[in-house]
Amino acid sequence: IPWATMIATYIFLVAIGSGLCIINALGSVFGMQRYEMLTKRMAFLSLTTILFGMLCIVMHLGHPERMPIYNAISPNFRSAISWMGLLYSIYMAVVVVELWLLNREDLARRAQSSEGWVKKILELLTLEKLRGTRFGAVLEDPRLPRLIALLAFVSGASALSMLGSVFAHSESRLLWYGPYYPIYFLVSAIFSGFAFLLAVTIITYRVKNDEIFPGLKSIIFEMAQALAVVLAVGFLMMIFRLATGLLDPASRAPSMLLLNGPFSVGFWGFEVGLMTVIPIFILVWAAEAKSFNGVLT
Repeated sequence: IPWATMIATYIFLVAIGSGLCIINALGSVFGMQRYEMLTKRMAFLSLTTILFGMLCIVMHLGHPERMPIYNAISPNFRSAISWMGLLYSIYMAVVVVELWLLNREDLARRAQSSEGWVKKILELLTLEKLRGTRFGAVLEDPRLPRLIALLAFVSGASALSMLGSVFAHSESRLLWYGPYYPIYFLVSAIFSGFAFLLAVTIITYRVKNDEIFPGLKSIIFEMAQALAVVLAVGFLMMIFRLATGLLDPASRAPSMLLLNGPFSVGFWGFEVGLMTVIPIFILVWAAEAKSFNGVLT
């Protein structure tokens, strides 16, 4: 498998997971209660996509066992890649705790209706014996899930910024590195997270043949509008990148390759038309027409 394929897949999956982390914070951190109905789904999808993204890196490395060893005994705190790995590890651990807290009461109810070894395993998972103790009171504090969600948001957003910093600091082909890349990665992660969440939610209800209840319908169309706005912001950043490239003598030639060169058909036809402008109009129309097919398109 080519090196670029593994790295591109890693960035794609990790960006989705980081975007879901940021969207999840709308309800669990910033108090937008209408998004709390999707908290469990977003936390689970975020953890899953980042785990599979990390798996791509593990498959790419010749000796993946060396990574945790040398990160522990000789970390390079001046390396953005080192910080990225550390922050994503912290984020995944925090999300596991968040998912456990969100599902603890459901597991406790299942334990009450279960018998035998299943009941014992569920009681162990819920730390049932700690109820009534000082530590159990901490676990039942309603402020704890919000605190854990805040830690997940801070660590996830920081890890995403470090991922953008890797490309910001690594001198490569002109136009593909620079100081604005952390912000560009942030915007890309948000619209990737919105798109993935919308697709998974709609497809899940269709596969299960369940009716989407009114509260979730309104959130879906609201997220479709938000996705259109974030896509427009990403499009403006693309224009800014090319405009600065045209003004810089060193990167003018690479910019013209995209605008009026051998790559212009792919750039204007796919990146601008098929992947940006057309989706924005479809999303705006779908949100106004209340069309799930339009959102899914």
